[in-house]
Amino acid sequence: MGIEDGHLDDAIRDLAYAVSIDPSNAYAYFFLGRAYAAKKDYGQAITFFKRAETGLGKSPAWLGETYAFEGVSYEEAGKQAEAAAAYQKALGATPGNLTARVGFTRLSAYIPAAPTTTPEADAPAPPPVGSEIQPLPNLPPPPLAPSPGLPAPIPGSDND
Repeated sequence: MGIEDGHLDDAIRDLAYAVSIDPSNAYAYFFLGRAYAAKKDYGQAITFFKRAETGLGKSPAWLGETYAFEGVSYEEAGKQAEAAAAYQKALGATPGNLTARVGFTRLSAYIPAAPTTTPEADAPAPPPVGSEIQPLPNLPPPPLAPSPGLPAPIPGSDND
């Protein structure tokens, strides 16, 4: 009996007991999160998923799953920005995570755009030292283009 069978209260009781025996059992926290999400207690689910993150940091596949379920819980709780951020973290851990890919695509509008400029970047930069504008040297004017229908002047002759 467990989460998949719909015996959520039994699963929660057993998983809570597992955590009481071994508080570092990240997998128990993950499945507690899953059980609470199935009960639609998303706040409690998120709490357990966050606890699972700590112990699953060295396993990208499990960490990606944890972030993805955290995203689902946030989304079901109506917290789209947090859900999108969780989905984005899941994709960082496991780019092929389907739950995260679909969720992130659906909620990507809730991810704040990275700032492209700062007030300092908008201010004109001071000119580099030694870049003062120098006057142009006295050069002869450029040769005129030949008029249509007239032959081009021959270089070195008096015709140019």
